[in-house]
Amino acid sequence: MRFLLAVIILLLASRSFAQPELLPPSALERAPLILAAIDPARPEAMVEVEDRLAALGKQGVKIVQQHYAAAQAELLKAEEENRPREAWQLKTRVQLFGQVLVRLQTGMNPPALIRAWMGKEGLEELPRYALTLLRDPDLDRGFPRHYFYLTRSLPAKEAKPPVRLFAVARNGAITPFGTIEDLRQFFLANLPPLKNLATRVKGQPPGDLRDASRNALLIWLRLSRELHGDGYFRFAALDEVTVEELPGEKKTGPILRATGSIEALPDAGNRGEITATLEFRTKRYRLADVRETAGVQPGSRPDVSQLLDLAVSGQAEQDLLGMGLLAFDYLMDWRINAAPELQTAIDRLCVRIVERE
Repeated sequence: MRFLLAVIILLLASRSFAQPELLPPSALERAPLILAAIDPARPEAMVEVEDRLAALGKQGVKIVQQHYAAAQAELLKAEEENRPREAWQLKTRVQLFGQVLVRLQTGMNPPALIRAWMGKEGLEELPRYALTLLRDPDLDRGFPRHYFYLTRSLPAKEAKPPVRLFAVARNGAITPFGTIEDLRQFFLANLPPLKNLATRVKGQPPGDLRDASRNALLIWLRLSRELHGDGYFRFAALDEVTVEELPGEKKTGPILRATGSIEALPDAGNRGEITATLEFRTKRYRLADVRETAGVQPGSRPDVSQLLDLAVSGQAEQDLLGMGLLAFDYLMDWRINAAPELQTAIDRLCVRIVERE
């Protein structure tokens, strides 16, 4: 009996001096270490960061939301103050946090779904970092149950992406857009009634049909311009919108026709414009037709590899500097597949761009 009592006392004593059980680190503790690994110049590292942030699960939603909002605010400020290098880095962070939020909030991985779809279709497999989220308030208003992804331009590769734009529904369904007609059919099937597109501000009445039709044009042009360009275009804001209200037939109800244009900014010699007309003609003002004319022509797209050729490097530098702010995105996309020597030359030129602006 005494022996048994001594054993029990020893066991209790050993527990009192034992190391406490180590709990797994919380999302709040892990996040700073993950965020420290962000390197916009290394897209493969950004993919790893995205996976690690997505692995935080529900605990990570609030943390990522805070960083997403902060990066958006800093990006706007950097663009207003004409700081291209910082703007590019912040744009990359905004894309990263936006993609993580989609994964955390929906429980799905849209880039993985797109890559799987491409494999089934026998299309060339894209690297994970070649797919980036395209998201803004206009798209969220028009298609709250879809997410849009772009295939990133990789100019150092000769092969062009087989599909430039994708929509991923919340049920995981993939819609590829290879042509404007593909986009038109998607809008006809999925764009909400016009009244749902009106601008809504807390404490104020919603916008009228003219406001809603302008928003519908913004949504269309935001997506259609990606199918016309090569990733190196900027466009002026949608300015004037012409809205016609016609009586229509008794069976179909009134007709509302909205027309607007966006013009390509003259970066690197880019030129042209896109004009779209959206027609709504049922009693609920549902979209009935889309017509578009586009005459967009790319300007200079220099061969960045010529930076290493002493015979033409000077001219190559001048051509790239002539692209203005657009040169930074262009150079960074070239940098992805560049050899170390060319990466160094690109970095030097990026410094010159920053100093000029």
